[in-house]
Amino acid sequence: MRVLKEERIKKLGEYIKNKRIIKNISAYQIEKNHGIDRSLWSKLENGKQKSLPKPEFLMQIAKILEINYVELYVVVGYISTKSIVEYFSDSHRIREKDKRGNNFKP
Repeated sequence: MRVLKEERIKKLGEYIKNKRIIKNISAYQIEKNHGIDRSLWSKLENGKQKSLPKPEFLMQIAKILEINYVELYVVVGYISTKSIVEYFSDSHRIREKDKRGNNFKP
């Protein structure tokens, strides 16, 4: 289990580093504009964190990188792509039933 967690931490670091570079944002800008210490950001990007970030912090990272926080939840394993697909498939079926006049209320 520990190896899996370390792999997810490393994968998250690679993912956010790639997104930051694509957006042309420096760690200095993140610290200055969002108050996240550069050394903490560096640990995140280099997979040196001891634990996975909490969902709330992932939401903050997503906002900084202008991405959907669900992307980060999938990367760290808080939710699976399969569960997202199932959720939206179920939601679509519910909306279709409602359009046909069924008295379905979620």
